[in-house]
Amino acid sequence: MGNGLKFFYAFAILGIFSYSQITSDFQSDKNCFTVTFTEINNLIIFPVVLNESTAMNMILDSGSPFTLILETAGLDELTIKKGKNITIGGLGHGYTIEAYDSRFNHLKVGKALKEDTNLILIIDSPINLQKFLGMPVHGVVGYDVLKDFVVEINYISKKLKFYKHDYFYTKKKRKIRKHDSFPLTFHERKPYIQAKVGYKSYHAEAANLLVDTGGWDAVWWFEQSEPHIPLPARNYQDTLGYGINGPITGHRSKTDYIELGEYKFNRPTTSFPDSASIAYAISHKSRNGSIGGEILKRFNVVFDYKNQLLYLRPNINFKNAFHYDMSGLKLEKPFIPLPFLEIVSIRPNSPAYHSGLKKGDLLVSINGDDIKQGELGKVNKLFSSKPGKKITVSLLRDGQKLSKSFYLAEPF
Repeated sequence: MGNGLKFFYAFAILGIFSYSQITSDFQSDKNCFTVTFTEINNLIIFPVVLNESTAMNMILDSGSPFTLILETAGLDELTIKKGKNITIGGLGHGYTIEAYDSRFNHLKVGKALKEDTNLILIIDSPINLQKFLGMPVHGVVGYDVLKDFVVEINYISKKLKFYKHDYFYTKKKRKIRKHDSFPLTFHERKPYIQAKVGYKSYHAEAANLLVDTGGWDAVWWFEQSEPHIPLPARNYQDTLGYGINGPITGHRSKTDYIELGEYKFNRPTTSFPDSASIAYAISHKSRNGSIGGEILKRFNVVFDYKNQLLYLRPNINFKNAFHYDMSGLKLEKPFIPLPFLEIVSIRPNSPAYHSGLKKGDLLVSINGDDIKQGELGKVNKLFSSKPGKKITVSLLRDGQKLSKSFYLAEPF
């Protein structure tokens, strides 16, 4: 999948509470339960109930050590326990921002309940998830959920399955019979895997990569962490994503390959974030980058945090080619109920640029299909689908209805 509009949700928490203050486990009278998720831009979005509040849509983010609420728009009610004001920081060029640290909250996922969840509520969050994803999304949940279960992610059926550990290894071990297992290491409650990354004559034989379900690119590579893998000459500058305190800038390119054990991917899309954008992330000195949803969606994925294992089995996405966005458009859904997408930027010399489209144009249909609620992810997939595909858009500009056409083309 490409990146017509890609945002990487990675967060760093500064000075909140020590990692030794891990709270109780989730409790469930079920040995196994299933939760259906929505996939948008390779992100896993699923319902979570906090205390007695309205169900929230949360991103399953293995790169987040805490439960974070970034937005409350669209919620009829949000109840959190009394806490304290804190200062936090994360990926991005901005400054630290204010948040609220609340403890002893009830968090319900499917058939399981955790009665003393710590969470962080971002005050005046600069990230508008609804605009970026085209549906109401309220935050991220990661370690708090993943640590207590064996968690299976099926990107094809759009199902999350949660298993009690003893039940999984006594009754369901056949589930991983055809999977390959990979050891995980943890730093600040985030999982890392070793991989091989290569570009021309340069090779990183044991790259240490964050396994990040909350990032939708294929690979992020921290160039300064491993000078033997430099930024390729063919690249383009872009805003790679947004952290909780500002944009993450860098360059997009492709490396020659990435290998996870016996699994090899040729020409994966690889983002090279600027060092200033990721200063906190690279404070983990041995970290070389991340693998995100564009890699993970090619597998049936099973996390076992307790035993520090990751199980992978290829699915029908495995052999799909890697493409960036081939239109040049970055789109947002400014108002969820309204049937249009807004162009917020256009890549210079891209197909969309040469077609005469402009920033601020409102797209009302694409290839004859009207824009509907929740279709931003579908449009992004279309724009990264196949070089040479014709795209015709109907749009509104200054109250006038226009039509423009272009053909998808690789950016380099």
